[in-house]
Amino acid sequence: MNATSASAPRPIVVAKVTTPAITIRRLADLVAPLHHAGKGNWDKNDRIPIAAWFGAMAFVFVYLVLLPWLARNAGY
Repeated sequence: MNATSASAPRPIVVAKVTTPAITIRRLADLVAPLHHAGKGNWDKNDRIPIAAWFGAMAFVFVYLVLLPWLARNAGY
């Protein structure tokens, strides 16, 4: 086989590891985006994103409904 006709091996692509800190940061950005944090005087036209409302509702459901229900069924 000719050395010039041989193809180079494909580089190995290593997937990025999603750490718990990255996952928590992404969930926190869903509930309270960074561009809203720390701005005391919001513009009157500035609105909280719709995704933040759904994230807040999911948070409330998990901590006020789902976890107490699971704890009660586990005997606590």
